[in-house]
Amino acid sequence: EEMVQPMPPPLARPADSRRAVRLISLDCTGTLFEWSAPIGELYSRSAARALGPEHAVPDGGVVMEAFAPAFAEGLRRWPNYGYGELSSRDFWSKVAQATFQ
Repeated sequence: EEMVQPMPPPLARPADSRRAVRLISLDCTGTLFEWSAPIGELYSRSAARALGPEHAVPDGGVVMEAFAPAFAEGLRRWPNYGYGELSSRDFWSKVAQATFQ
């Protein structure tokens, strides 16, 4: 005979109807969609288009190497993508600036 274990209590509290949901973040990469090229290459191409041919832009491999420490530093300085301190746009702008410096 199989023993049935009771369900553990839920980890999350019930939603408080007085508080509105302000953000839902989903990571869909690799499940719902795939990038058309490595992300460093896409960032490099975007920077080249935005800056124009008169500016030198690092290739995708260099961008990816620079992104990891820039992103880690961004999260260290502004946890939760800048929540309470920066807009998400400003957070990512600072990470992008640090990546391309």
